[in-house]
Amino acid sequence: MGRGGPRVAEAVNEAVLRPGLSRILDRLCCPRCRTADGAPEIALAEASSALTCARCGSRYPVVSGVPDLRDAPGPGAESALDRRAVDFYERVYAEGCYGRDEQNEHIAPLSGWLAGVPEDAFVLELGPGRGALQDVHPGYVGSDLSIESLVTRLRQPAFASNAQNLPLQSGSVDFLFSVAVLEHIPDPAAALAEIARVISPGGRAYLAPAWNCRTWAAEGLNVRPYRDLSPTQRLRKATIPVRNSVLWRGAFAIPKRIARRALWQARRRPTRFRFRRLDANFEVFWASDSDATAQLDPHETGLYFESRGWTVESPPSVSGRVFHRAQPLVVRRSLNS
Repeated sequence: MGRGGPRVAEAVNEAVLRPGLSRILDRLCCPRCRTADGAPEIALAEASSALTCARCGSRYPVVSGVPDLRDAPGPGAESALDRRAVDFYERVYAEGCYGRDEQNEHIAPLSGWLAGVPEDAFVLELGPGRGALQDVHPGYVGSDLSIESLVTRLRQPAFASNAQNLPLQSGSVDFLFSVAVLEHIPDPAAALAEIARVISPGGRAYLAPAWNCRTWAAEGLNVRPYRDLSPTQRLRKATIPVRNSVLWRGAFAIPKRIARRALWQARRRPTRFRFRRLDANFEVFWASDSDATAQLDPHETGLYFESRGWTVESPPSVSGRVFHRAQPLVVRRSLNS
């Protein structure tokens, strides 16, 4: 994988961890050998200019106080899409042309959900980007695929990681939140499995991706003028107002959701997460979500957790989940799991 953008290239040998990161050091583990058959998860140790794994000997450099713990989910499993994603996000964060400086619509609801979480808890944000939400809780720690964003945009404790293979011990996170990130992960099913693994019993996840990213975003059909498009693209652009309407989308989504819920209720076993792969554009960033790799349905995502014994706290009702549109999904792990 890539190891950071141009502004962090000279900082690799700075070994001192950022203040506050040491308190969760015993919850970090090696992403390369964590999944070894029957092997217990062990904490990483500080060494000169790196964190090290006592089992496999892997060394992870510390970049301006930020450990680079990115690794693919399994030996040799890094895909071409993973590599393109890393290169893209390092570049756009280095150029300062990506992400939002404000996420004000999430501050109040996040603060409400975090109100009862102790100050010394481990509160993890997956994909902080430009760090708009890094001050929502004293126990905040950020983790992003782009080490460039963490070094240049985050003041708080942070580590770089691949959300499909988190370098965290199981049940180690008290509260996890993610805004506008899951739709950009090449394998969101793997990311959900990791989220479910790392949250502690009784812990919560606040998930707010851009639900149902549009298939035309990668081509920028919604922002490009007709004169720049092919005849087929012009036809698709002309139909966007219809295909983007609530009635049109609901006519397809609602029956599928009802059928999925009925099938789960009949079988009562964990569901396989279903999503639509998108052809992400890592060359031209036309507009928001042109780099999305997956189209995610909120009901399907909630059902993934519900079918595994989690409580869906928002939306609280079944009807609310069936008609779920754009609001965040909040799930809580059972104390007995």
